[in-house]
Amino acid sequence: MKITETHSSTDLKTFLRLIDYRIARTREELEKAYYLVYKEYLKRGYTGETSSKIRVSIYNVIPQTTTFIAIVENEVIATATLIEDSPLGLPMDKIYHKELIQLRSNNKKLCEISMLASDTDLFKASTSIMLNSKKMFFIFCLFKLVFDYADNFLALDFICITIHPKHKLVYDFLSFKDLGNLKVYPQVNGAPAIAMYCDLKSTEGKHEK
Repeated sequence: MKITETHSSTDLKTFLRLIDYRIARTREELEKAYYLVYKEYLKRGYTGETSSKIRVSIYNVIPQTTTFIAIVENEVIATATLIEDSPLGLPMDKIYHKELIQLRSNNKKLCEISMLASDTDLFKASTSIMLNSKKMFFIFCLFKLVFDYADNFLALDFICITIHPKHKLVYDFLSFKDLGNLKVYPQVNGAPAIAMYCDLKSTEGKHEK
């Protein structure tokens, strides 16, 4: 099922009920997730075209990395990758190393949410506010899974992220706080970025269903 302007609200509700939020289980699911990131980053100019048509880095092959997906009818429609801190550091160390050092003090444990993408083909620019609110709903459901995994399974202290400034209000709503000032991020073709973090220990209970 595809979400378009012609679908009824009943069809949309059925679609949302079909979505499964979980960790990617197979190589095929990982490839679909990394293709979705590539496709959406390419649309925004965050990456150039590649023959592989997937977005991956060295962090995707280390055991401290977990990829989450929202999947329906065998299609990945949203994804986020959690990278646990390790001797390799985090991707955002490239531009926010000093800020992350402060969070790492007193043996605090960090992770970074990276490679976040949702399939914009499902929600056209001309769709109604109601449909956009549904899009936000399933993104928040995916974040709930990531938060629970970081807090309850990994017992981490902080989740960190770099975002485009235009998305800041969403992360304010998700209890993220400012970590670093506006910078240019070479990893996404020089797009502007700001760093934010969420203190998992102080937001306990805020992300319950």
